[in-house]
Amino acid sequence: MPLVLGLIIGFIAAVPIGALNVFAISQTLKRDFIHGYLVGITASLLDILYAYFALVGFAHVLANITYFMPVIRIVGILLLIGISIRLWFQSRTYKSPEPSERISMTAHKPVLTALLLYMSNPVLLTFWIAVAGTLTAHHWVESTHQSALPFAIACGVGSAVWYWLLLRYVARYHHQFSEKTFKRILKIISILLFVFALLILIT
Repeated sequence: MPLVLGLIIGFIAAVPIGALNVFAISQTLKRDFIHGYLVGITASLLDILYAYFALVGFAHVLANITYFMPVIRIVGILLLIGISIRLWFQSRTYKSPEPSERISMTAHKPVLTALLLYMSNPVLLTFWIAVAGTLTAHHWVESTHQSALPFAIACGVGSAVWYWLLLRYVARYHHQFSEKTFKRILKIISILLFVFALLILIT
């Protein structure tokens, strides 16, 4: 039961189009599937941590982290705005790459950015606490290590499946876009990231 619930909840939690989804799509469009999926995997690993600690006791584990939350949020907002501005200018100067052009592998950039975006989003913290409260109240998952860990891992797997499906689709079909369409997509993504930054600011 906990494994099935974890897969479903992890998948559903990743589906809403938020800053992480948009950033993962932008990395896939600009670079390749691997760079985009690194964002998804990072989010999935954090889903595992948040789900686990929400069940076994968030208050004790995150006592020090919450102290730095305002700083983390500011960094996340600035990061989103910076990425948004960069994408906006790239959308105006974008040229379709030649088949011979190779993209350098810079794995740490999407991972670090995804880490900051995830931690700076207060909605995710609230979501996992609400999930933990609901599950334990109905005794579907117990707040013990033996029960919480399999559930949390299942959540991460469900999340990773969503990112795999989403980004494989983007990676497969984005080559069919014209240069003009691609520029429009980058502009839309830029605007969405800026909106997400404002939402985090006023939340």
